[in-house]
Amino acid sequence: MRNNIRLVGRSIVALLATTSLAAASTDLRLVDAAKTQDAEAVRRLLKQGVSVNVSQPDGFTALHWAAQRDKADMADLLIRAGE
Repeated sequence: MRNNIRLVGRSIVALLATTSLAAASTDLRLVDAAKTQDAEAVRRLLKQGVSVNVSQPDGFTALHWAAQRDKADMADLLIRAGE
């Protein structure tokens, strides 16, 4: 019985941690700003601490979009802000 309680407790902790990570990774503002080539928004979001590692469901990140759009300055900014 005691082992079952521990297992359930650990499962709940793991579920909450996973849910928190998923919620945190849904902020796509930086990806959207890079996609629309809005360099000012990219700078502002980086100053706010928005993660550069967030990706769209297809895996594209802000850095992918900067490279796709031939925005070397934006790509450099994102690389330097990398976590």
